[in-house]
Amino acid sequence: VGKGQYLGLLPTLIRFSLAALNSFLLQEDVNRGMEGQDDTNVDNNGDGDDTGLELGLAFIRATKPPPLPRKIRQERALEFIDAVLTLTSTVISVPSGTSALTDCGIIPALVSTIALDSQMTKNSNNSSSMEANEESYSNSLLKFITAQAIQILEGAIVTHTNAL
Repeated sequence: VGKGQYLGLLPTLIRFSLAALNSFLLQEDVNRGMEGQDDTNVDNNGDGDDTGLELGLAFIRATKPPPLPRKIRQERALEFIDAVLTLTSTVISVPSGTSALTDCGIIPALVSTIALDSQMTKNSNNSSSMEANEESYSNSLLKFITAQAIQILEGAIVTHTNAL
């Protein structure tokens, strides 16, 4: 993504979070019509040789708590991305932190995330499938995350002029 691609904890966490956000944005467009479907899909073969494996999988299914609904998982993921970007904005406010993160490739990652979000917003405005009056928690959190990414980008460019 960037110049050095240092694999330290914070740069890796930021790149992972932004990649997860991009994946969320792309998946949201694909899954608009599949809101109520379950994510678990078990492949059962008719082989009699795998009885031990089937027994183990049955035990795991019986003891594992039921997965959270998709909407709650997405909200928690967006909350985590919000926390990572809040930490990033704090690091960006320090000139040495800005130069370190800029060298690790935060600028291209932020630009691609903002561009993808603006493209998704433009596509959702063209299709009037959503109610105009009702906005979900995920959508408002996504807008906040996008605004946060823009503020981080602005802070990086103001603080570290070589970021351009």
